[in-house]
Amino acid sequence: MLVMELSALLDLEKIHANIAEFLGRLGEDVSSVHEISKSMREKKIQQIRLEWSIKYIKDVKILKEWIQNLYFAIDQRNWDLAAEYISKIRAIEAQVIEGRFAAAVIPTENIPMEPKLTLQDACDTLNTVCLKGFNQAAEVKDEKGMTRFFRLFPVIGKSKDGLNVYSEFISNIVIQKKQKLMSAMGTLGEKLIDTKVSMSYDLIMQDMFEYVANIINHHLPVIRQHYGCEDTLFVIEKIHKKCIEQCSMIIDSFWEERQLSLIQMYSFDFLIRSFSSTLFQESNSSSLVSQENKAIDIKNIDLLVEEVSCILNHWSLYHRFISVNCMEQKKNKVKDIGNDPDNMILATLKMPCYTRLCFIYERMELFFMRHSVEKAFQLDEQDTMSKPPSSSFVDDIMYILRKIVQRVLNTGNLVLLQNVLTGVKRIMEMDYTGIIQRRITVFQEKLNNQTFLKNQNYKNLKIDNDFISFIILLNNLDISQNYIERIVSEGIDKDLIKKKFPFESDLTIVFQPIQALLLLRDGLNELLKDGLNSLFLVYIKSRLKRILTDYFDKSTYIINSTIFNDLEKKQPIQQYFVQGWNLIMTNFKHQLTHENMNYLIKMSSDLIANWLEKAILNIKMNELGAIRLDKDISFISSYVISYGSYQSHESFAKVYEMIRILNWDFAQGPLSSGLLETLRFLSIYDVEMLLKRCKSPISNSTTNPLSDSL
Repeated sequence: MLVMELSALLDLEKIHANIAEFLGRLGEDVSSVHEISKSMREKKIQQIRLEWSIKYIKDVKILKEWIQNLYFAIDQRNWDLAAEYISKIRAIEAQVIEGRFAAAVIPTENIPMEPKLTLQDACDTLNTVCLKGFNQAAEVKDEKGMTRFFRLFPVIGKSKDGLNVYSEFISNIVIQKKQKLMSAMGTLGEKLIDTKVSMSYDLIMQDMFEYVANIINHHLPVIRQHYGCEDTLFVIEKIHKKCIEQCSMIIDSFWEERQLSLIQMYSFDFLIRSFSSTLFQESNSSSLVSQENKAIDIKNIDLLVEEVSCILNHWSLYHRFISVNCMEQKKNKVKDIGNDPDNMILATLKMPCYTRLCFIYERMELFFMRHSVEKAFQLDEQDTMSKPPSSSFVDDIMYILRKIVQRVLNTGNLVLLQNVLTGVKRIMEMDYTGIIQRRITVFQEKLNNQTFLKNQNYKNLKIDNDFISFIILLNNLDISQNYIERIVSEGIDKDLIKKKFPFESDLTIVFQPIQALLLLRDGLNELLKDGLNSLFLVYIKSRLKRILTDYFDKSTYIINSTIFNDLEKKQPIQQYFVQGWNLIMTNFKHQLTHENMNYLIKMSSDLIANWLEKAILNIKMNELGAIRLDKDISFISSYVISYGSYQSHESFAKVYEMIRILNWDFAQGPLSSGLLETLRFLSIYDVEMLLKRCKSPISNSTTNPLSDSL
């Protein structure tokens, strides 16, 4: 056992010795590998250095050759070739141009400077030549010559100089254009706007903006081709700045020429006094037109506001044009560009001259609106010959309202749109609706006076001036509603709006103040309904009741066949009701508008139907009398409905159901559940009351279903 262990130990020692020997040999091999690798790296580095040196020498040789060719081209005044060599030299690595080796071998007797200084000198020389050549071509408007030198600036590394000289050239022609336009206009020297030249400043601004836009469109492709998008944007901003500067000078002249600084406050005495209790009664008096009012030329104001609106419109179009061009150059969305408040281009709408125009436009437009309302009420004439009669102030004021809505849309300014239409709505509510409301209130007080109703019945109804005036006021309200609906409908036409506000996000903002004008219609409608109710209560309600009461009190519905046949021939209801109805309604039919007449007929239908519903439950009748009553009621309802719209038919629906029950042929059996379920207005109690009059019960088989359904 011991021998075996000793043998194993000896074997283990041999193994250790072998491993040590192997590791020693492996270490020698690794050292050899490291030496070989190091040698290869050194050779690789030497090879790279050799190749770099060869390339460097070649580059220096080429640099020397190109410098010589460059100066030869300059001596030969071959500017295009010289610029080409400058571009090539600038493409060589800086360490070659600025290296000591190049500085030692390149300078010659003719070109003694180092390559770097030589290149700078050549660039400066060629830059001077290009500037001089561009300016000379610009003086004679030689576009080819200008383009030739303009495209050389970026080639020789002088892009900024090229852009600056180009921008200066464009700025000068913009100035010349402005001077030419102002000279063509001449000095007007008139305090008021001469209608023959009232749009002169509008046309000047239009020509200026169109001229600058054409310049940008014409020259941008050249700039983009030789300079790039960023430099294109730089030129746009330079041109734009000069354009706004010249336009500001035009606006200053406009401000002085039109004497806008002399605008003063106006008191609107007539509108204030219109809310007194007596003014409207003498509204046709010429004494109401104050001297202050006579001194105001509303047509002149209209022309001035129109001119400012057109200027703002041109400004808005130009702003949109510039913004879109910026968007194209930056390849970004307009709203993203707009987030930069310092951007000269998108600050167009914040320019002092523009904001001053907006301010004066808003003031004048609101003054024009309110003064037009005042003037229209002062000069109001009632056209009693037209059918239906109306007042002249409605057409006049609604024409102005439509004009202002279209004009403020034309400015293309969202803030102005909101401010002006909000102000216009307030003026219409305060002055237009307010004056009409005051007049209606005064008339209602007259109509509610009991002395007015004394001895007034349907046979001696007197039509006086108050009646006609009140009718005309109600017609005015209805016509005004229709006008406002049309004005709003025109204003929210998407196709027209997109021409002024092309961005989709603006549509909702534009719609809101225009649609808010519908609140005017709602306010007028409330006044109208209140006035029509007063008219109905005073002129119609009691008279209609008298007609119905007189006829049905004299009529009997317990009749035999002889009387029934005699009534069929004479038709007393046709004579009596038609005569009474026509005495009441004829005046209204020819005086009220269609919608107002329909409303009166609807109220009359409701009144007659309610009266008949009660009468049916109280009139004594037999079977033939029920048939006669059915004929009388059918005639009354048909005749009333013929005066208005078919909507009045609904008023008599319950009456028709009651007559249907009364005239049921019980010889054929009791009322069926199917028939009863079709009744919309009669309850089970109503049916039972009617059946008691007929002394005929509902069949037992239909009692439960009827009570369930009704």
